Amino acid sequence: MKWDVHPESLKSSYHIRYGGYGGIGYYLVSDTYIALFSRFLACGAYEGHAILDFVAESRSLLRPSTVHSDTHGQSAAIFGLAHLRGIELMPRIRSWQDLHLFRPDAGARYEHIDGLFTAVIDWEMIGAHLPDMLRVVLSIRAGRLLPSAILRRLATYSRKNRLYFAFRELGRAVRTDFLLRYLSSVELRRVIQAATNKSEHFNRYAQWVAFGSSGLATAAERDEQRKMIKYNHLVANLLIFHTAVGMTRALEEIAADGHGAAITPEALAGTSPYLNEHLSRFGSYELDLSKPPTPRRRMSAGRKREAVLRLLRGEDLELVSRELGVTAAELSGWREAFLAAGEVSLKSRPADARDAEIGRLKEKVGELTMANELLGAKVERLEAGRPLARRRSRR
Repeated sequence: MKWDVHPESLKSSYHIRYGGYGGIGYYLVSDTYIALFSRFLACGAYEGHAILDFVAESRSLLRPSTVHSDTHGQSAAIFGLAHLRGIELMPRIRSWQDLHLFRPDAGARYEHIDGLFTAVIDWEMIGAHLPDMLRVVLSIRAGRLLPSAILRRLATYSRKNRLYFAFRELGRAVRTDFLLRYLSSVELRRVIQAATNKSEHFNRYAQWVAFGSSGLATAAERDEQRKMIKYNHLVANLLIFHTAVGMTRALEEIAADGHGAAITPEALAGTSPYLNEHLSRFGSYELDLSKPPTPRRRMSAGRKREAVLRLLRGEDLELVSRELGVTAAELSGWREAFLAAGEVSLKSRPADARDAEIGRLKEKVGELTMANELLGAKVERLEAGRPLARRRSRR
């Protein structure tokens, strides 16, 4: 699923398949409708490389043995690595007729479908590099290596890397077996279509949940973008669980009213926890315009100090703001003023006897300065021949 980012960001890139600037939110959705794993990918990254990363990063008790994806989630090398890891890859492949089917040996011939096979599997290459491939799988199982890291590295040096050729050759054999079963089984195609449709529904649901900023990833840092995907993944799972609980209670009430016969597997097959009509993303607010607002009480210096101390102890700004009935901007201003005053007080030193002496000397200097100014004014008048101003009697 594509997430939009600001085009002006130096870390954004244009996605050709989806169109527009952004990144890819990659989710692994289980049969229970929730997502077990999520990842934020750059637009230029091949999405299929991350499809097996849940093996090392997912902490869920659910350990899938079958993974579905779209066309971008498969390649011959991915088929080979998934097979050695004990995972059956069942993608929904677009234009499967363009893929090659491989014979087990040059002499193998098949009635009616022989024209589909175009090459032969190199079993000698697979056998020669099987120990190295098993070492890679054991490193992934031990958590020392991510599947996406080894797949990217092998794909980068694919022309020179014999290990890549071995994974690809094994994947060709596994993918040939899968394609033959895919073509011959309507039920398998139906299962794969249902699983991939469930993933598409989750993608739309997750994007509906992320209504803030119209689904725009405003952060430019990659870590912040990953956090946004993880938080969105968590909130979507919680809402799905909430909806499933509500649906279960509703079905129990229907059964308790004597209509349990209507709850059939066919009826339940048409339900989904991705419903959102009952969810209010913006909350529910009732305004009583007839009631005048309560006048706001003046905040004393002591209450302001207590509010600031609560913030400095780590309490949430929004929670304190709502409790006291003041805006977050006011609280922030009080905190800044409090800290500024504290900084000024720390710069001053405690008063001692020298301060009193300095103050007395300053007063003396002020008196002498005033006397000099008066004397200078008298001298100017005498030199100008003007009479001196009369003094007023103090009586």
